Amino acid sequence: MNTFLQLLNRINHGALFALLLSISLFMIVRNNDAQGKIFWNSAGMVFGVFGNGANAVWSYFNLRRENEKLQREISVLRGQLAQDQYNDQLVRDTLQKIDSNRIQIYEYIEAAVTNNSVDKPKNYLTLNRGSRHGVKENMGVITAEGVLGVVRYVSTNYCLVMSILHTDSRVSAQIKGKGFYGSLVWRGRDPSRMYLTDIPKHNKISSNEDIVETTGFSTYYPPGVTIGTVFHHEIPPGSSNHLIQVKLKVNMAKVRYAQIVVNKHADEINQLEASSKDEQ
Repeated sequence: MNTFLQLLNRINHGALFALLLSISLFMIVRNNDAQGKIFWNSAGMVFGVFGNGANAVWSYFNLRRENEKLQREISVLRGQLAQDQYNDQLVRDTLQKIDSNRIQIYEYIEAAVTNNSVDKPKNYLTLNRGSRHGVKENMGVITAEGVLGVVRYVSTNYCLVMSILHTDSRVSAQIKGKGFYGSLVWRGRDPSRMYLTDIPKHNKISSNEDIVETTGFSTYYPPGVTIGTVFHHEIPPGSSNHLIQVKLKVNMAKVRYAQIVVNKHADEINQLEASSKDEQ
């Protein structure tokens, strides 16, 4: 008996209280039907709450894996679009039916956004892809919903992207199906709005109907990537051009995944165009 009391004395008082409380509850539940039913019902509710929490955590990580898988599939499928391909067929007889030979010139590297800002005049995004993944400076970055920006700095595992929400950003953009284009710029205010400039005032614009998309004139983005829709337009006094406010399709504050554009012809195009600078 003395040995048992000495053992109890050595046990932490909190632990001893928990032990005695557990024994008491066990005896009450075992010997009283009413209290037993209340206990097991309550226990079932508690275990149910913890079970739902565990399922929610599991679903979160499973959803993340599914999103990453979806981004890879989008990258592959986007590269198969006709506007992302180069027609290598030389047409000599315009009356002959041509089975065009197309070569894919755009590929995409899927990435996740690890950092992002939208509240500064010069905003940047950080992506978890770098030189070891094939990323280089001056590659365009897009999402399934629109344009994000251009890679400016590259490390081994990460890259820093100049966001379209940067006062130095310029995107060659056009009104879909109407054949006129200009520069898409940001004026450092609303992160959901940009401005399309340099479109002559004689061109007809339809607010809330016209779609704004990339032209494909630069090596950054393929043609036909949707940017947004015309939100408002006006011709400022004394100006010969429209001032068009564009509502972005992509929510820049909530973007989580991206595709880095790999233009296989970029080096050739840049070298060719650089050769004419000596004449200017």
